[in-house]
Amino acid sequence: FNDVTVTLTATLTKGDATATKGFTVTVKGHDVDAALAAITITGALTYNATTQIYTVNGNITLPATANGLDVTWESTQPAVISDAGVVTRPAYGQPNANVVLIASINSVEREFTMVVPAITEKPAALILSEARDALLLSGIGDGVSQNLNLPTTVGTEGVTVTWSSSNTAVISNLGVVVRGDENITVVLTATLTLGTESVTKEFEVVVLAAADFIAVEDIAEAIEISRSGENNLSYTRTYVRIQGVTILGITNDGVVFADASGILFAYMGQRISTVEVGGVYDVRGLTDRYFGSWQLNNTANSATPVIFTESDAPVTVVTPVEATPTEVIAQNAIPTPEAPDITYTYYRLTAKVRIQGTGNYDTVFVDADYAGGDIPTAANSAHASEGIMIYYQSNKAAFDAFDGQVITFNALFYGYRSDRTVFTILFIETVEDIETSLDDQGLVDAAETIIKGGINAEYTENTT
Repeated sequence: FNDVTVTLTATLTKGDATATKGFTVTVKGHDVDAALAAITITGALTYNATTQIYTVNGNITLPATANGLDVTWESTQPAVISDAGVVTRPAYGQPNANVVLIASINSVEREFTMVVPAITEKPAALILSEARDALLLSGIGDGVSQNLNLPTTVGTEGVTVTWSSSNTAVISNLGVVVRGDENITVVLTATLTLGTESVTKEFEVVVLAAADFIAVEDIAEAIEISRSGENNLSYTRTYVRIQGVTILGITNDGVVFADASGILFAYMGQRISTVEVGGVYDVRGLTDRYFGSWQLNNTANSATPVIFTESDAPVTVVTPVEATPTEVIAQNAIPTPEAPDITYTYYRLTAKVRIQGTGNYDTVFVDADYAGGDIPTAANSAHASEGIMIYYQSNKAAFDAFDGQVITFNALFYGYRSDRTVFTILFIETVEDIETSLDDQGLVDAAETIIKGGINAEYTENTT
């Protein structure tokens, strides 16, 4: 309103006497519209002059006065923006909130349009909840007889998983299963963690009673009791327990172990991490024969898995037999129906490396003075009498840098591939265990070859 002039009259009285005096006062007016227009909101917000809409990401300050006039505030969604400017953003996955803040001065109002975006960062609690739902243990519905693969991560958002068992003697915290004489129920608790938050999930697992086994003294007896048929030329798969074997090496599909009576391979179907090289264990498994070589077979029958349990028996030390490839071939006969067995032998080979291609069966070893052509290793090829082949499930890559070099290394005589008519070996050590005549520069070059072998010449960007 405009300025207003007011006359104030003062009357003074004493007894019968009176007197008056007048005063002229100007009451200054005020512009409410100007005061409303002067309001400025500050805090965690941005203003779009084109749309005249504020985007609010946090608390804001609503002024209590404007041009000296009191301002009152009202929110159309006080749960999102309170009358005091406290902001609560919509939860993850919810739509953005539209809020109108109303400023009032002497019943005259001005509206401010606000958009409060929903939280876009997925909350840890939600990630953990989804990961908990996604975490499953396959194959436990009807009970288990083999070691469990307990995942250590779940999903793609950084959730890690640790496990604890209610009975570690039956299922360890790493999933190693030890079967007893009766079914045993174990509760596995998974703790899923993201940052400082975690949740748990329980799995009830029934460990099936162990199949009946025959306890034997050693590897030799396990093989002997599995022979069958006329002249013991056939074999009967037998579930045995061998005590006190020492782990010689681990391949991508099994474990090599030994005792004083010999060496045996346990075919696991995958690389396992539940045993350690040099460790001593009792082992239970189903005897079998593969390309002439005796083994324990973990995959032939789910009721008779290969199970290693720690033992306090002494370590067995195996001394390699020094030989060349042709000496190995001469010392081992090709299996026949009349003589089907191959004996595992640990050799210390001195040989020349031949990398004949990039396939699984293309790394072979020949005598140091060999000057001939490629050793045949293709399917249905002629018998190889001058070279032996490394089986690709062992550490074949260790030799990639030594093509054409004469080296010395330990290897296990493994079998005779009748489909490829070539003797095979396993290398269960590392590249550091290979002896070579290379000088320092040669070793550096060899290391460079190994490193480059794992790097592609070019990489294609992922597309969706």
